[in-house]
Amino acid sequence: MVLNLDALGPHFHPPRDAQRVIGTYLYPLYFFGVQDPADAYSATEVITAVQAGPHEILITRMGGLFVRPPSELSDLHRATDEDEPADDLSAKLAFEDEASNAFNRLICELCLLGVVSQPTSPVHISYVLLAHGHVVITGAAGGREFYRERTMGPLADLLGPNWLMWPIRPETVLQKAGSLTRANRLAEISPSMPEFVAGAYSLYSQRQINEALADSWVVCEQLLNYLWQRHCAEMADKPRKKRLDDTRTYSASVRLEVLRTAELLPDSLYQVLHKARDHRNKLLHRAKMDFQATSESMTAMKMMLEDILGEPIEPPETLQGVNW
Repeated sequence: MVLNLDALGPHFHPPRDAQRVIGTYLYPLYFFGVQDPADAYSATEVITAVQAGPHEILITRMGGLFVRPPSELSDLHRATDEDEPADDLSAKLAFEDEASNAFNRLICELCLLGVVSQPTSPVHISYVLLAHGHVVITGAAGGREFYRERTMGPLADLLGPNWLMWPIRPETVLQKAGSLTRANRLAEISPSMPEFVAGAYSLYSQRQINEALADSWVVCEQLLNYLWQRHCAEMADKPRKKRLDDTRTYSASVRLEVLRTAELLPDSLYQVLHKARDHRNKLLHRAKMDFQATSESMTAMKMMLEDILGEPIEPPETLQGVNW
């Protein structure tokens, strides 16, 4: 599916020598800076870049996240009939995974700053051309499901007035997120943690309480395991260290008790983590949860993150009112 961009003028038709990028959008959609109702083209401007490991993420004013694929990977959109079919599907799939992980580090950092987005994945990624410092996704593909809200949905909004209703955030928040200091720190502890943190924030924001509780506890337990491993690393007795690494004997509950006794956990954090662990067990065994329990688990995750990171983060929030 490809949209007709003639109504938006020639600027939305990049030249053939434009740079190839792949990417997606933050979701829910945001606009960074000041909106000009008469200039939808400005929404597609790349306003900053963030380095996420080896990947430079280009960020547009409308929350687009893009990276440049390796030049050695084939370009199906520019191939001619004379070109030999490329055998690089596996390499492209691997790069999409890398790009998604990089995007999720940035999304995690933004969540900790109060700009909440759902984590992304390769199913949201599309090919597009970057020209004159502007980029917008104009085409997408899908399988049985088609996730247009993170591919062609933003462009559809630009074709009408809907983009003027997107929430506005200051550009400065992207500058604050640019170093990825906290997300990188969490990824060093566990490569999957930025995605789980963003997932917990996003699911709680949508009041999907069961899923939010599950993600928040994964974060808590990964951080608890990090504290446990750091505690055991100081021991010289190798056989003892091996015994302490047995999660069947030294479960999360036991580890909490030991770390509290060793004064490696503040009492306030110890208390909320025990509550969160109990809520997680009830969810697994009874498959039922309530809003208060999930809120307590999200609080435990926030306090655990702040303890590890050594600085405050924005609290998870969700709508608690009605409009009827």
